Amino acid sequence: MERLLFVAALVVVAPRAAHAQETPSDAPPSDIDSGARAHFQSGSAYFDTADYDSALREFTRAYELSHRAPLLYNISVTHERMGDLREAVHYLERYLAEAENVRDRGTLEIKLRNLRDRVAHGDTGASRSTATSSSGAATPAEGSGGVPIAALIAYGAGAAGLVAFGVFGALALSEDASLGETCGADTTRTCSDDEVSNLATFSLIADIGLGVGVVGAALGTIFVLTMSSSPPVTTERGARIRAEPSIGLGSAGLVIRASL
Repeated sequence: MERLLFVAALVVVAPRAAHAQETPSDAPPSDIDSGARAHFQSGSAYFDTADYDSALREFTRAYELSHRAPLLYNISVTHERMGDLREAVHYLERYLAEAENVRDRGTLEIKLRNLRDRVAHGDTGASRSTATSSSGAATPAEGSGGVPIAALIAYGAGAAGLVAFGVFGALALSEDASLGETCGADTTRTCSDDEVSNLATFSLIADIGLGVGVVGAALGTIFVLTMSSSPPVTTERGARIRAEPSIGLGSAGLVIRASL
């Protein structure tokens, strides 16, 4: 998880910076400008709730008031979370150029190169990694590096199927035991269709629920492995390789596609 920097007069405290291990400071030093401090704390709170629009506004205002270079890193990380990689590169470059005694500078320079490579390969962050709800809070969108929406739907359907299996499986067992004490106990006759109809219905729904649960779990896993993955792999000879889910009646799996 990315961490953010907090700027003090002579000390940098990092509540959520990827290259620092300090914990958040709830009581920043008294010699920090109160206005910049208030905007930073608001930005940190917004960032923690994934409201990146508001976090960016507050971090930018804090930098305008304090001109503390580490805030540029906060702004870069926020742009990255929003999917705006060009701006993330810009502010990370400024941070590395303006800040003195940067901890883990080598790690951040590697991150900067990776961001530049992503931009160079067309990943410009045109689609934002978050969508802001009407209340102002941001929610993850598909493609942000989390669990794909399709996988969540598949897992949800699978979970519902397993619940149905458990409920109706228990009802089927109870109905079977009841029949065993009534018509099943009478050796002179067999249970009629009407008497076993409930058992047959419960058993059928339990079987369907189990099937839905298994298929949902399998499809969810396939979507996680494929839709959350990075772009197609390009070999040294220019071949592009991509793994895609394959879904058909009664079957599911992966299809490996290659193009030259």
